[in-house]
Amino acid sequence: MHLQALRQRFVTSTLVQQEFSRTYGFRISQDTVRRRLVEADLHPYTPARDPLLTPDHRRQRLLFANDHLNWNDNDWANVLFTDESRFCLYSDDRRVRVYRRLGERYAQCNIVGTVSHGGGSVMVWGGISSAAHTDMVIVDRGRMTAHRYITEVVEPHVVPFALGDDFLLMDVNARPHIARVVQNYLTDVNIARMVWPPRSPDLNPIEHIWDNMLREVRTLQPPPMALNELSQSLIHIWNNIDHLRP
Repeated sequence: MHLQALRQRFVTSTLVQQEFSRTYGFRISQDTVRRRLVEADLHPYTPARDPLLTPDHRRQRLLFANDHLNWNDNDWANVLFTDESRFCLYSDDRRVRVYRRLGERYAQCNIVGTVSHGGGSVMVWGGISSAAHTDMVIVDRGRMTAHRYITEVVEPHVVPFALGDDFLLMDVNARPHIARVVQNYLTDVNIARMVWPPRSPDLNPIEHIWDNMLREVRTLQPPPMALNELSQSLIHIWNNIDHLRP
């Protein structure tokens, strides 16, 4: 039983029960299956989710790790880590649990309200280094383009931050970021881009900031009820970013 679970990590207790019945000719309950697996120190957990990586992605990630294996704090201090993130006005409450009596499922006090598409969202851009952070940019009025990336992000927020000959800009490999016009602009202003492996958000330390900001937003009382309120809340949290550092 536990060998099947080890060979098929995402197998369900129902499938284990069915396989056991076919093999041994008698039925056992799913509770028995779960107990036996727990006795074998196999517990059910929500699986971790990571970007789907191809062999080439893995090769590039390994190459990146090897290239920076001997970097020290001073080397990393030259890097401005940047990213964009989207925050929904109303968060996903599917994991919320409510304590209630039988028959009270639809009592008003036990209902979590839902809004289509999360009630709208705010896209933001930000950058952090080991010692400071940029201003936060609210990316409104549609999607980010190469032209907008230059005029709304790089020129007003990255260029003033790019001090010293060793400065490196780390940005994800989104299409607007790697457009030829953006590359030409960065060359003109003497800003070097860090070679970043594709599909590797987990390597970017700013992801911890986004996660902590989301937690902060969810604790706001009263919660933001409109997109402009959410934008102002995000800016306030970002401007007080020091206490969010993991």
